[in-house]
Formats: sequence, structure tokens, C-alpha cells
Amino acid sequence: IDAKMHCLVYDKFIPDWVPKSDLKKMEELYEERIRLIAERYAGRLYEIEVTNETFYTHGWTNNSVISKKRDLIEWAFNLSRKYFPYDTLVINEAPPLGKFYTNDYRCPYFIQIEKALLSGAPIDKMGIQNHYYTGCICKTQEEYEAEILAGPEDDNNPVKVLAALDIAAELGLPIEFTEVTIPTFGDTEEDEEIQAELLKNLYSLWFSHPAVESIVYWNTVEGYCYVSGDDPENAEANENRCKGGIFRNDLTPKKAALMFKKLVKEIWHTEEEFTTDQNGYVEFRGFYGEYEAVVDGEIVDFGIHKSEDNSYSLEI
Repeated sequence: IDAKMHCLVYDKFIPDWVPKSDLKKMEELYEERIRLIAERYAGRLYEIEVTNETFYTHGWTNNSVISKKRDLIEWAFNLSRKYFPYDTLVINEAPPLGKFYTNDYRCPYFIQIEKALLSGAPIDKMGIQNHYYTGCICKTQEEYEAEILAGPEDDNNPVKVLAALDIAAELGLPIEFTEVTIPTFGDTEEDEEIQAELLKNLYSLWFSHPAVESIVYWNTVEGYCYVSGDDPENAEANENRCKGGIFRNDLTPKKAALMFKKLVKEIWHTEEEFTTDQNGYVEFRGFYGEYEAVVDGEIVDFGIHKSEDNSYSLEI
């Protein structure tokens, strides 16, 4: 299991004791935070998310002057690279995929990243959230049923999704769906089957695009999600209401978890038997990843990796 950092500069959940109106002091405190985290974790994590949800600072009530910093992205990434010289640095943002389709190159996220890259910011990967928080802010059954019937925006149209990913890919960064939530609309077996089908369709669509490098599911286990405040029943936002886990509260797998396993272990998996030609060569087309070849009882490990030659001479 690979661990990732989420995230270094997220000005929403900060302690009350920090001097929120003193820019210089806040910059020093953030640098100390990054330095201390790097001291323990540099070189040990799958990746580092540096910034998160910077388009939503206007709605935060506990943030500091850092949120208003004009060069926030450039500053945060350059500072992070100072202490994480060899780690993958990720920019993360709340659901912007539909914006790539409706606004194309005028999408704020596209402009933000392009500006930062032109300024030399060391961004290694683009993070895109994809939460369907059906029921998250509903406090009554009537509100919940109305939201289900209304459905999400038309951002799941496959033509629109692929067009949006084409635009995002022009920035030249690998894309990661960093936070995925797919709701379950009830507690029946049919509800679980619907969630599994939604997961299969969405993951298959994203997986099909060459710029998408990774997908991370959010809140994998039921009952442990974010709740605003201390009263889950009356909370303004309670992600547990979405039933978005793919494992139940007791860690038994829902149908969506079994579907995920089937995609990774069976559908996106290459396992074949071949006979070489008279010169000892064999060619095959398979999914990217690590492989194990068994030849005359001998086991040899190799891999097929994107943007590489992928020709191997296996000595047996």
C-alpha cells in the first residue's frame, strides 16, 4: 500500500493560534510545516499533494492571508521542491472536469496551471477530484430523494469527458483522479449493483484516456467520512450520507469493491501463453505494468512501461 501526502498547503483547516493576518509570519510557519514533514517523509511517499481547492477560498471562514497570495501556487510548489527534491508534486482541485469542457482553454484551472508552469513552478501531476456527493447536504429523506431524481450535471457524458481530458492533457502533465466518490442510493442489493456499475463505467472511461495515470478512491470504508461540526444528524455537510464507501463499516466488500478488483485483476490484466518463433522471439500486446515470464520453468521479471521501448532480451 503506497501512502501519499494530502496536502502541504491547505489553508482551510488551520489552528486558531496562528497569526492569520501576518503574511510574513504565515509564510514562515508554512515553511516550517513543510520542512518538518519532509524531514520525516521525503522520498518515502507515492506522491505529495502541495495545494488543494484554491478556487474555494472565498467560502472558507478560518483561512489566513496565504489564501489571498497572488503567487500562491508558484510559491507553494517552489517551497515544496526545496524540501522534497525528488518527490512527485501534485496540484489538486475540486471538480473542474466539466469546466474543461464548457470553458476549454479558458477554464480557470487550465489557466492557473499553465501560468504556474510558465513561471517555472515544479508541478509534476494534475489532480482532479470527482465526488458525487448525493445526499451530503440533505437533512431529510424528502431532500435526499429529490436530489437523487435531479441527478448530477451532464458531466458524465462520455463524449464530454474525453473532450475535457483532451484539453487538460495539453498541459503536458499526467492526470490523476485524486478523490472519487460514487454514492449508493440505498441499502438493497440492487443499490449496490448500481454503484458497482457506475464505478465500472466511470473507471473504464477514465482508464481509456492516455493522459490518465492514476485513480484514487475517497472514503473507501462506510462510516468514517468527513462531517462538518460535532452533530452528524444536523451537520451542514456529512459525507457519510452518500453511502459512498466500497467497503461496509465492518470492512466486508460491497459489490463495487468486487467490481474494482475484477477491473484490476481480470479485465486490465494480461495473462497469455506464447510459443516463440525459430529465433526465440515472441511479440504480444498487453497492459502497462509489471510482468512475470515463465520459460522452461525459469521465472524472469520484466515490465511494460509507457514511453519506453519495451523490447527485452530475457536470458534463460
